[in-house]
Amino acid sequence: MAELSIAELNALLEEQLRVLGSDHPDSLMTRHVLAREIFHQGLSKEAYSLYDELVRDRTRVLGPDHPDTFSSLHNRALCRAHSGDAVGAIAEFAELIPEMQKALGVDDLHVFHSRQQYALVMNMAGLTEEAISQWKALEQDLRDEHRQSYRLFRETRRLLVEAQKSLGENEEDPSEDEVAEPPDDPEQPETVEIKLGRALAQVAAGLLGREPSQVARTLAEDARFIAEKLNGGFDPKISSALLNNLGIEPETPMTGEFLQIIRDLANSPDPLAGRVGSQIGLAYVEIAHLAARLDSKWDDHESKMIDDLKLQVREILGSKLDTTSDAALEFERQFEAIVGLEVVKEKLLAFVNVLMRNKLDAQRGGEAHHPRLHLAFTGNPGTGKTTVARMYGELLSRLGLLAGDNFTEVDKSGLVDIYQGQTESKTSKVINRADPGVLFVDEAYALNDSHPDGKGYGEVALEVLIKGMEDRRATLAVVLAGYTKEVDDLMNVNPGLRSRLADIIEFPDYTTDELMEIARRVLNKRGLRLGEGVEEEMMQLISKMRNRPNFGNARDIENLIDDVVRNQTLRLAPLDDLATEDERRLLIVDDVPEVATVIPKRTFGFA
Repeated sequence: MAELSIAELNALLEEQLRVLGSDHPDSLMTRHVLAREIFHQGLSKEAYSLYDELVRDRTRVLGPDHPDTFSSLHNRALCRAHSGDAVGAIAEFAELIPEMQKALGVDDLHVFHSRQQYALVMNMAGLTEEAISQWKALEQDLRDEHRQSYRLFRETRRLLVEAQKSLGENEEDPSEDEVAEPPDDPEQPETVEIKLGRALAQVAAGLLGREPSQVARTLAEDARFIAEKLNGGFDPKISSALLNNLGIEPETPMTGEFLQIIRDLANSPDPLAGRVGSQIGLAYVEIAHLAARLDSKWDDHESKMIDDLKLQVREILGSKLDTTSDAALEFERQFEAIVGLEVVKEKLLAFVNVLMRNKLDAQRGGEAHHPRLHLAFTGNPGTGKTTVARMYGELLSRLGLLAGDNFTEVDKSGLVDIYQGQTESKTSKVINRADPGVLFVDEAYALNDSHPDGKGYGEVALEVLIKGMEDRRATLAVVLAGYTKEVDDLMNVNPGLRSRLADIIEFPDYTTDELMEIARRVLNKRGLRLGEGVEEEMMQLISKMRNRPNFGNARDIENLIDDVVRNQTLRLAPLDDLATEDERRLLIVDDVPEVATVIPKRTFGFA
């Protein structure tokens, strides 16, 4: 499902509150989507507070029996469970489900879903036998239901089997054939995942001032038109996907003009409209590729039709075309908080775009392979290598290129052991701990410790690491960091290392202006301000610092500020507690040292 980022949802909500008001259904729906995205970021308690407020507002505006009110109650209970209060969440579900059954009916799909999650929370609380009982009852009820409950049936069956295994009840495990389809629905099509969904329809509706259900129907009609044009019919898999994602299965010819939603967004003055229109266009192209693949008769004619659709979308959007993914946008936003490093950002984004292109080609029937995600970050200390490595791992995770955003940081001492024969085991354990995710090896050049009598422990660890880089290339990204020359020398220790790396990215030293900007940000964060002439004095000192050996860039700037603050403290010491708050926040020229503290270059090995 195509989603907007949290920042964009906040911007949309702010506009809706200004134009539509806080009680408008679209404003309430955007709050719901925003809370859900915050929950997906792992902020369960924050999401619970948002849903708690939303429940009160939806109850007041829509009524206690409205499906949207029930949806917020359902999500609030889940947030409570994931915040560590599964018992409280069980109580919320126990109160919610009877109310939903009374208002919506016992066979409503939303009721079934809440019953499934109710049992899941029971299992989280350690009440596995009670959860199994609930899932068994739900499974039986789902057997006789319509096809839109098929995915829920499969998921419930899977949860039930896993819970039974945890208690040793393996005798009831079904075979693959037994659960391949619901017993009373042999014609049920296999579901497929698509980007076109309610969240995208909701955002588009908010931008255009329309009802979300109206926009959802238009999107579904466009999707059906595309699918029928590609394979001469409406495949039930696509029909099922639209029903699951949009809640609509169009059964009649189009009621409006094809691609009209994208045209309307292209004409909207809202800065978000072009990006939302682009996301809809990408979702339509995905539908086209899916329809062509399901037809199993791919030819040049179908390829041309898909290309024509792409060109239509591009022509409609014109200069408003913006296909940047949410993850890439968030990556760029994070870089905005970092001084400099534009070249690094451009190289990383270009590399990730290639990875995404490979992934998309594989999803559309191309040759599936796992490109290497491993990189080397070279440069002097304090140039942001560790920070960017974390951002790189988060980006890979959000794009689905890595299964997790685990970040493990080690140096040589974390990989080698002081006893012979133990280094292999220690390095392997580190790799296991980092997988799936990013393994960041700082001062990686220290692994170059070979000697005339044979291999050093660092070289042994490097051999294990290289093997792990190849064996786990689909789930692990290793980032080696260190000085440029020393890392280059490390590449010659083992011929296999360089070939395992997708790229080597050089982190340049900061300029004097960039270092002064870093200093301003650090000072601002500490609540300090510069008096007259202080900035000029610091600029001169920073310029001298840059030219000395082993300059530590941002690290040395923090050390410089520590020196300045230390001098200020000594200057104010005679006043003791009679120094005013303003005096404690103000730095003057006399506080700037003539020579900044020198931090020696770190040495190799264990010391």
